[in-house]
Amino acid sequence: MKKLFVLCLATCLSIGVALADDAKKETKKADKEVKVTGIVTDPACAKSGDKAKMTDEACAKKCAEDGKLAFVNDKDGSVWSITNPEALKGHEGHHVTLKGHANATDKSFHVMSAEMVKTKATKETKKAEKKG
Repeated sequence: MKKLFVLCLATCLSIGVALADDAKKETKKADKEVKVTGIVTDPACAKSGDKAKMTDEACAKKCAEDGKLAFVNDKDGSVWSITNPEALKGHEGHHVTLKGHANATDKSFHVMSAEMVKTKATKETKKAEKKG
């Protein structure tokens, strides 16, 4: 009987330690700050996949009046909901680099900072600037 009790106790302890370790790993993943580049828009335009709609600043602001914003990642085109849209006020329809915490489980992103992406001027743009 003692052997059975010790065996059960050892099994319970090892399962508990394994679960605690998994929870610790998940917490570390969630706490890691990531940097991503893409377009800030409203959820409807983000799901459409139409880049012209996504980058239309006036449309994105109008559609996002309900307080919901989405982020379309340049790397893979994935759509993420923004958990704190007030952090992106004024960036609707813009191409930005975000730093924050991504939650892959529910595809949400908590923004810590946002920065506009600097676009490279084309030769035609540079010529027009020189003439003007």
